Amino acid sequence: MESRPARNVPLLCLAFASFGTVWGAAQAVTAELQRDYGFNEARLGLLLVLPPLLGVPAALAGSRIVARFGSRPLIAAGGAVIAVGLLVLAAGVDAATPWIAMAIIGAGSGMLDVAVLTAASRVQSEGGKPVLGRVQAFFFVGLVAGGGIAVAIVALGLSYRVSFVVSAALLLAACGVTARRLVLTAVRRAASSHLSIRGVLAIAGVPVLVTLAFGGFFLEGAITSFAAVLLRNEIGAAAAVSSAAAFVVTIGLALGAGAADALITRIGAQRTMAVGAAIAAVGVAGAATAAASATAVAGLGIAAFGFGGIGPAAFTLTAPIDHRYGGGVLPTVTALSYVAFLFGPVAVGQLGDLFGLRVAFGVVAAAAAALAVVSLVGLRTRTAE
Repeated sequence: MESRPARNVPLLCLAFASFGTVWGAAQAVTAELQRDYGFNEARLGLLLVLPPLLGVPAALAGSRIVARFGSRPLIAAGGAVIAVGLLVLAAGVDAATPWIAMAIIGAGSGMLDVAVLTAASRVQSEGGKPVLGRVQAFFFVGLVAGGGIAVAIVALGLSYRVSFVVSAALLLAACGVTARRLVLTAVRRAASSHLSIRGVLAIAGVPVLVTLAFGGFFLEGAITSFAAVLLRNEIGAAAAVSSAAAFVVTIGLALGAGAADALITRIGAQRTMAVGAAIAAVGVAGAATAAASATAVAGLGIAAFGFGGIGPAAFTLTAPIDHRYGGGVLPTVTALSYVAFLFGPVAVGQLGDLFGLRVAFGVVAAAAAALAVVSLVGLRTRTAE
């Protein structure tokens, strides 16, 4: 189990920020990748679904490694696997390259994500102070930084593939430092590390937490993927304004996650989740009904701020249960959150096709409001903070 929280937290923030740069760079050059390989939208969509699909089993398998040996080996391994995938993607040998690379990156992402979040939850349990929000906030900071690095590389006239090499180098350095310097004590072997998903869900309080975490990440994925599309297709915003909406959402998520620790300390994780969901509901409703681009962008930013606090609150509520069972619970919740983030955009896309994106975002707002109610009522006696 990780100890000395004050020493470990900056290292975990560093690792998660470098993880964010990988996806920030990838998002920034997606259009170039699509053009380079001649993918249509359907094939590009399938390619982008591959990482989270591979990330889920990798996170579940990684949970056993973390429960037995701690987070250090998996942080090093996850970073190395992602870096290999990035270098394969940069090489661009043939048409099969992006598929192989994304599969590798997805597996490494699941490993690194569960290792860092589990380490942060154990640090939080030992130190008695919320840190999960801060760690998650640094992922979004890295996301913005990675996008900026990729844009700068392309602006300098270099190949977009150089951004993959730079991201790999940053990730290897950060994960290497974190894995070496993370302070560890003896790791307690735990029966829960061998539990199936059904076994974890049988633990009192976990089903409600999974429902809330799943719902939060489902809705977060929905607005993250369709923010720019809502501005462009429903409000008629210019391309630059639509692109800015995605940036505002990322910043909102970072600020929301960053503020979560202080809010959890002040009012508790359960109320923090309810407040975050309520803020998100108001913001999404505002964006769905906005007539002007500025109003919609502001609503999306507010919604992102609210959603940014839900993840840290859910993981904070899960941490005591994970600690009690010696590990294995939080990784399962994390893996199921991957599934939620994956299918959120799919659901909103289908609703948008049938009824329009404004209606789809209205459904998201209603679901966020319901999440606020469930977080207060469903957790009343189920989870100790």
